[in-house]
Amino acid sequence: MPPFISIIIVCYNYAKYLPNALNAISRQNYKDFEIVFVDNGCTDNSLEIMKTFEAEHPDIRVRYVLIEKNIGLPNGDNKGVEAATGKYLMFHDADDWMGDNCLELLAKSAMENDSDRVVAAFNDVDETGKILQVQELGEEPVYWLYGLVQGNLFRADLYRELGVKTKTRSPDIEKTFWFSSVSDKVSFVHEPCYNMLIHSDSTSRMKEIYKTLLTDDGISLSYLFSLCIPRLPAKENKEYVMAVYALTRLYYGYIFRFLRYAPLSDTFRIYKELNKMIKRELPDYMKCTAVALKNKKACRKYGRRIAKLLYLSEKTHTMYLALFCYHLISRFVYLRE
Repeated sequence: MPPFISIIIVCYNYAKYLPNALNAISRQNYKDFEIVFVDNGCTDNSLEIMKTFEAEHPDIRVRYVLIEKNIGLPNGDNKGVEAATGKYLMFHDADDWMGDNCLELLAKSAMENDSDRVVAAFNDVDETGKILQVQELGEEPVYWLYGLVQGNLFRADLYRELGVKTKTRSPDIEKTFWFSSVSDKVSFVHEPCYNMLIHSDSTSRMKEIYKTLLTDDGISLSYLFSLCIPRLPAKENKEYVMAVYALTRLYYGYIFRFLRYAPLSDTFRIYKELNKMIKRELPDYMKCTAVALKNKKACRKYGRRIAKLLYLSEKTHTMYLALFCYHLISRFVYLRE
Protein backbone atom coordinates (compact mmCIF):
# COMPACT_ATOMS: atom_id res chain seq x y z
CA MET A 1 0.00 0.00 0.00
CA PRO A 2 1.24 3.53 -0.70
CA PRO A 3 2.32 5.37 2.46
CA PHE A 4 0.34 8.24 3.93
CA ILE A 5 3.33 10.62 3.91
CA SER A 6 6.30 10.97 1.59
CA ILE A 7 9.19 12.81 3.27
CA ILE A 8 11.22 14.49 0.52
CA ILE A 9 14.83 15.26 1.47
CA VAL A 10 16.89 17.11 -1.13
CA CYS A 11 20.52 16.86 -0.12
CA TYR A 12 23.62 18.52 -1.50
CA ASN A 13 26.77 17.84 0.57
CA TYR A 14 25.05 17.93 3.96
CA ALA A 15 26.62 14.72 5.27
CA LYS A 16 27.51 16.32 8.60
CA TYR A 17 23.85 17.18 9.29
CA LEU A 18 22.05 14.27 7.64
CA PRO A 19 22.43 11.66 10.44
CA ASN A 20 20.62 13.94 12.90
CA ALA A 21 17.72 14.38 10.47
CA LEU A 22 17.48 10.65 9.76
CA ASN A 23 17.74 9.60 13.41
CA ALA A 24 14.84 11.92 14.26
CA ILE A 25 12.79 10.34 11.47
CA SER A 26 13.54 6.86 12.85
CA ARG A 27 12.19 7.95 16.26
CA GLN A 28 8.79 8.96 14.90
CA ASN A 29 5.80 7.52 16.71
CA TYR A 30 3.91 7.49 13.40
CA LYS A 31 5.23 4.92 10.93
CA ASP A 32 3.16 5.16 7.73
CA PHE A 33 5.69 7.06 5.66
CA GLU A 34 8.47 6.74 3.11
CA ILE A 35 11.65 8.76 2.62
CA VAL A 36 12.35 10.09 -0.86
CA PHE A 37 16.04 10.91 -0.84
CA VAL A 38 17.18 13.21 -3.63
CA ASP A 39 20.96 13.06 -3.99
CA ASN A 40 21.38 16.40 -5.71
CA GLY A 41 24.85 15.82 -7.12
CA CYS A 42 26.52 15.22 -3.73
CA THR A 43 30.30 14.94 -3.75
CA ASP A 44 30.54 13.95 -0.06
CA ASN A 45 29.32 10.72 1.57
CA SER A 46 25.66 11.73 1.97
CA LEU A 47 24.45 8.86 -0.21
CA GLU A 48 26.45 6.33 1.78
CA ILE A 49 24.96 7.67 5.01
CA MET A 50 21.47 7.28 3.55
CA LYS A 51 22.13 3.71 2.39
CA THR A 52 23.60 2.75 5.77
CA PHE A 53 20.54 4.18 7.47
CA GLU A 54 18.29 2.18 5.14
CA ALA A 55 20.16 -1.05 5.94
CA GLU A 56 19.87 -0.38 9.68
CA HIS A 57 16.15 0.39 9.44
CA PRO A 58 14.61 -2.18 7.07
CA ASP A 59 11.13 -1.20 8.28
CA ILE A 60 11.49 2.28 6.75
CA ARG A 61 10.76 2.59 3.03
CA VAL A 62 13.31 4.59 1.06
CA ARG A 63 13.22 5.78 -2.54
CA TYR A 64 16.22 7.30 -4.28
CA VAL A 65 16.52 10.00 -6.89
CA LEU A 66 20.13 10.24 -8.05
CA ILE A 67 21.14 13.41 -9.86
CA GLU A 68 24.60 13.61 -11.37
CA LYS A 69 25.04 17.38 -11.06
CA ASN A 70 23.40 19.78 -8.58
CA ILE A 71 20.25 21.23 -10.15
CA GLY A 72 19.27 23.42 -7.19
CA LEU A 73 16.74 22.94 -4.41
CA PRO A 74 13.59 23.89 -6.40
CA ASN A 75 14.33 21.41 -9.17
CA GLY A 76 15.38 18.84 -6.58
CA ASP A 77 11.96 19.29 -4.94
CA ASN A 78 10.30 18.73 -8.30
CA LYS A 79 12.23 15.50 -8.87
CA GLY A 80 11.34 14.32 -5.39
CA VAL A 81 7.65 14.92 -6.01
CA GLU A 82 7.82 12.87 -9.20
CA ALA A 83 9.21 9.90 -7.27
CA ALA A 84 6.94 10.15 -4.21
CA THR A 85 4.03 7.74 -3.79
CA GLY A 86 2.45 9.04 -0.56
CA LYS A 87 -0.94 10.70 -0.15
CA TYR A 88 0.79 13.74 1.35
CA LEU A 89 4.13 15.36 0.60
CA MET A 90 6.43 16.71 3.29
CA PHE A 91 9.48 18.78 2.33
CA HIS A 92 12.28 18.26 4.84
CA ASP A 93 15.60 20.12 4.70
CA ALA A 94 18.60 17.84 5.14
CA ASP A 95 19.95 19.91 8.03
CA ASP A 96 16.70 20.13 10.04
CA TRP A 97 15.07 17.53 12.26
CA MET A 98 11.62 16.61 13.55
CA GLY A 99 10.32 16.29 17.04
CA ASP A 100 9.44 12.67 17.87
CA ASN A 101 5.69 13.29 17.46
CA CYS A 102 5.91 15.47 14.35
CA LEU A 103 4.45 13.04 11.80
CA GLU A 104 1.81 11.89 14.26
CA LEU A 105 0.55 15.45 14.80
CA LEU A 106 0.63 16.30 11.09
CA ALA A 107 -1.08 13.09 10.00
CA LYS A 108 -3.79 13.43 12.66
CA SER A 109 -4.55 16.97 11.55
CA ALA A 110 -4.65 15.94 7.89
CA MET A 111 -7.03 13.04 8.53
CA GLU A 112 -9.36 14.87 10.90
CA ASN A 113 -9.74 17.87 8.59
CA ASP A 114 -9.34 16.25 5.16
CA SER A 115 -6.69 18.92 4.65
CA ASP A 116 -5.10 20.00 1.42
CA ARG A 117 -2.26 21.45 3.47
CA VAL A 118 -1.18 21.17 7.11
CA VAL A 119 0.91 23.97 8.66
CA ALA A 120 2.82 23.54 11.93
CA ALA A 121 4.63 25.79 14.36
CA PHE A 122 8.39 25.21 14.52
CA ASN A 123 11.57 26.08 16.40
CA ASP A 124 14.58 28.04 15.19
CA VAL A 125 17.57 26.20 16.68
CA ASP A 126 21.35 26.54 16.64
CA GLU A 127 23.86 23.76 16.02
CA THR A 128 23.84 22.73 19.68
CA GLY A 129 20.07 22.23 19.57
CA LYS A 130 19.39 25.35 21.61
CA ILE A 131 16.04 26.92 20.74
CA LEU A 132 16.66 30.46 19.51
CA GLN A 133 12.99 31.26 19.15
CA VAL A 134 9.67 29.47 18.80
CA GLN A 135 7.84 30.35 15.60
CA GLU A 136 4.33 30.11 16.97
CA LEU A 137 1.24 30.26 14.79
CA GLY A 138 -1.25 33.03 15.28
CA GLU A 139 -4.27 32.29 17.47
CA GLU A 140 -6.53 32.62 14.42
CA PRO A 141 -4.13 31.78 11.56
CA VAL A 142 -4.71 32.96 7.99
CA TYR A 143 -3.31 30.39 5.60
CA TRP A 144 -1.93 32.92 3.07
CA LEU A 145 0.58 34.10 5.69
CA TYR A 146 2.51 30.87 6.19
CA GLY A 147 5.12 30.76 3.45
CA LEU A 148 7.57 28.39 5.13
CA VAL A 149 6.78 24.83 4.01
CA GLN A 150 9.21 22.64 5.95
CA GLY A 151 7.29 20.61 8.49
CA ASN A 152 4.10 21.00 6.43
CA LEU A 153 2.02 18.48 4.53
CA PHE A 154 0.67 19.00 1.00
CA ARG A 155 -1.94 16.76 -0.57
CA ALA A 156 -0.01 15.02 -3.34
CA ASP A 157 -2.81 14.59 -5.88
CA LEU A 158 -3.73 18.28 -5.67
CA TYR A 159 -0.05 19.25 -5.87
CA ARG A 160 0.28 17.32 -9.11
CA GLU A 161 -3.13 18.37 -10.44
CA LEU A 162 -2.08 22.01 -10.05
CA GLY A 163 1.12 21.25 -11.90
CA VAL A 164 3.27 22.80 -9.18
CA LYS A 165 6.81 23.16 -10.48
CA THR A 166 8.87 25.51 -8.32
CA LYS A 167 11.14 27.79 -10.32
CA THR A 168 12.89 30.06 -7.85
CA ARG A 169 15.08 29.80 -4.77
CA SER A 170 12.01 30.81 -2.78
CA PRO A 171 9.92 27.67 -3.41
CA ASP A 172 8.13 28.10 -0.08
CA ILE A 173 6.17 31.16 -1.12
CA GLU A 174 5.49 29.68 -4.56
CA LYS A 175 3.92 26.57 -3.03
CA THR A 176 1.96 28.63 -0.53
CA PHE A 177 0.39 30.77 -3.26
CA TRP A 178 -0.35 27.78 -5.48
CA PHE A 179 -2.30 26.13 -2.68
CA SER A 180 -3.86 29.21 -1.08
CA SER A 181 -5.30 30.27 -4.43
CA VAL A 182 -7.32 27.08 -4.87
CA SER A 183 -8.15 25.79 -1.40
CA ASP A 184 -9.04 26.93 2.09
CA LYS A 185 -8.81 23.36 3.44
CA VAL A 186 -5.73 24.18 5.48
CA SER A 187 -5.34 22.95 9.05
CA PHE A 188 -2.88 24.08 11.70
CA VAL A 189 -0.78 22.32 14.35
CA HIS A 190 0.02 24.80 17.12
CA GLU A 191 2.53 22.58 18.91
CA PRO A 192 6.09 23.19 17.60
CA CYS A 193 7.15 19.86 16.12
CA TYR A 194 9.89 20.71 13.62
CA ASN A 195 13.35 22.20 14.20
CA MET A 196 14.87 24.55 11.62
CA LEU A 197 18.64 24.86 11.91
CA ILE A 198 20.17 28.33 11.79
CA HIS A 199 23.85 27.76 11.06
CA SER A 200 26.98 29.32 9.64
CA ASP A 201 26.64 27.69 6.21
CA SER A 202 23.34 29.40 5.50
CA THR A 203 24.57 32.68 7.01
CA SER A 204 27.64 32.77 4.77
CA ARG A 205 25.51 32.23 1.67
CA MET A 206 23.27 35.14 2.71
CA LYS A 207 26.24 37.51 2.53
CA GLU A 208 26.45 37.30 -1.26
CA ILE A 209 22.78 37.26 -2.27
CA TYR A 210 22.40 41.05 -2.43
CA LYS A 211 24.75 41.14 -5.44
CA THR A 212 22.21 39.40 -7.70
CA LEU A 213 19.00 40.29 -5.90
CA LEU A 214 17.73 42.43 -8.78
CA THR A 215 19.03 40.41 -11.71
CA ASP A 216 18.82 36.69 -10.95
CA ASP A 217 15.34 35.24 -11.61
CA GLY A 218 16.12 32.53 -9.09
CA ILE A 219 15.96 35.08 -6.27
CA SER A 220 14.50 38.20 -7.93
CA LEU A 221 11.51 39.55 -6.02
CA SER A 222 10.07 40.96 -9.24
CA TYR A 223 10.09 37.51 -10.87
CA LEU A 224 8.63 35.88 -7.77
CA PHE A 225 5.83 38.46 -7.72
CA SER A 226 5.11 37.70 -11.38
CA LEU A 227 4.43 34.09 -10.35
CA CYS A 228 2.34 34.93 -7.28
CA ILE A 229 0.29 37.99 -8.20
CA PRO A 230 -1.82 36.18 -10.84
CA ARG A 231 -2.95 33.89 -8.00
CA LEU A 232 -4.18 36.69 -5.74
CA PRO A 233 -7.88 36.49 -4.86
CA ALA A 234 -10.19 39.11 -6.33
CA LYS A 235 -10.19 42.47 -4.55
CA GLU A 236 -13.77 41.93 -3.36
CA ASN A 237 -12.71 38.65 -1.72
CA LYS A 238 -12.18 39.00 2.04
CA GLU A 239 -8.85 37.15 1.69
CA TYR A 240 -7.39 39.78 -0.66
CA VAL A 241 -5.99 42.00 2.09
CA MET A 242 -4.17 39.14 3.79
CA ALA A 243 -2.86 37.78 0.50
CA VAL A 244 -1.39 41.19 -0.40
CA TYR A 245 0.02 41.42 3.12
CA ALA A 246 1.70 38.04 2.60
CA LEU A 247 3.53 39.45 -0.43
CA THR A 248 4.30 42.66 1.46
CA ARG A 249 5.89 40.61 4.23
CA LEU A 250 7.93 38.84 1.57
CA TYR A 251 9.11 42.25 0.33
CA TYR A 252 9.98 43.35 3.86
CA GLY A 253 11.65 39.99 4.42
CA TYR A 254 13.93 40.57 1.45
CA ILE A 255 14.97 43.90 2.93
CA PHE A 256 15.47 42.38 6.37
CA ARG A 257 17.33 39.21 5.33
CA PHE A 258 19.18 39.89 2.13
CA LEU A 259 20.38 43.46 2.70
CA ARG A 260 21.79 42.63 6.13
CA TYR A 261 25.35 42.23 4.84
CA ALA A 262 25.29 44.60 1.87
CA PRO A 263 27.38 47.80 1.89
CA LEU A 264 25.25 50.75 2.89
CA SER A 265 25.31 52.32 -0.58
CA ASP A 266 24.06 49.05 -2.11
CA THR A 267 21.43 48.72 0.62
CA PHE A 268 19.97 52.12 -0.28
CA ARG A 269 20.17 51.44 -4.03
CA ILE A 270 18.54 48.00 -3.86
CA TYR A 271 15.85 49.17 -1.45
CA LYS A 272 14.95 51.98 -3.85
CA GLU A 273 14.49 49.49 -6.69
CA LEU A 274 12.49 47.05 -4.56
CA ASN A 275 10.24 49.86 -3.41
CA LYS A 276 9.61 50.98 -6.99
CA MET A 277 8.72 47.41 -7.88
CA ILE A 278 6.16 46.85 -5.13
CA LYS A 279 4.53 50.22 -5.77
CA ARG A 280 4.16 49.27 -9.41
CA GLU A 281 2.93 45.71 -8.84
CA LEU A 282 0.84 46.23 -5.68
CA PRO A 283 -0.08 49.92 -5.50
CA ASP A 284 -2.39 49.32 -2.52
CA TYR A 285 0.14 47.39 -0.44
CA MET A 286 0.43 50.07 2.26
CA LYS A 287 -3.34 50.23 2.71
CA CYS A 288 -3.62 46.44 2.92
CA THR A 289 -0.72 46.26 5.36
CA ALA A 290 -2.34 48.84 7.62
CA VAL A 291 -5.50 46.73 7.75
CA ALA A 292 -3.66 43.42 8.16
CA LEU A 293 -1.46 44.64 11.02
CA LYS A 294 -4.57 45.26 13.11
CA ASN A 295 -5.17 41.50 13.11
CA LYS A 296 -2.63 40.48 15.74
CA LYS A 297 -3.90 36.92 15.96
CA ALA A 298 -3.45 35.95 12.32
CA CYS A 299 0.28 35.35 11.97
CA ARG A 300 3.59 34.69 13.70
CA LYS A 301 4.47 37.53 16.01
CA TYR A 302 8.10 37.90 14.90
CA GLY A 303 7.27 38.38 11.25
CA ARG A 304 4.48 40.79 12.16
CA ARG A 305 6.85 42.86 14.30
CA ILE A 306 9.37 43.21 11.49
CA ALA A 307 6.61 44.09 9.03
CA LYS A 308 5.17 46.66 11.41
CA LEU A 309 8.54 48.34 11.97
CA LEU A 310 9.31 48.58 8.26
CA TYR A 311 5.77 49.65 7.42
CA LEU A 312 5.98 52.51 9.92
CA SER A 313 9.39 53.49 8.52
CA GLU A 314 7.92 53.73 5.03
CA LYS A 315 4.81 55.51 6.22
CA THR A 316 6.85 58.18 8.04
CA HIS A 317 9.43 58.40 5.23
CA THR A 318 12.25 57.36 7.57
CA MET A 319 13.20 54.10 5.85
CA TYR A 320 16.70 55.25 4.92
CA LEU A 321 17.36 56.16 8.54
CA ALA A 322 15.96 52.81 9.64
CA LEU A 323 18.19 51.01 7.14
CA PHE A 324 21.22 52.93 8.38
CA CYS A 325 20.48 51.93 12.00
CA TYR A 326 19.82 48.33 10.96
CA HIS A 327 23.08 48.32 8.99
CA LEU A 328 24.99 49.25 12.17
CA ILE A 329 23.13 47.01 14.61
CA SER A 330 23.33 43.90 12.42
CA ARG A 331 27.13 44.10 12.48
CA PHE A 332 27.06 43.24 16.18
CA VAL A 333 23.77 41.40 16.76
CA TYR A 334 22.21 38.62 14.68
CA LEU A 335 18.59 39.66 14.31
CA ARG A 336 16.06 37.01 13.31
CA GLU A 337 12.66 37.25 11.71
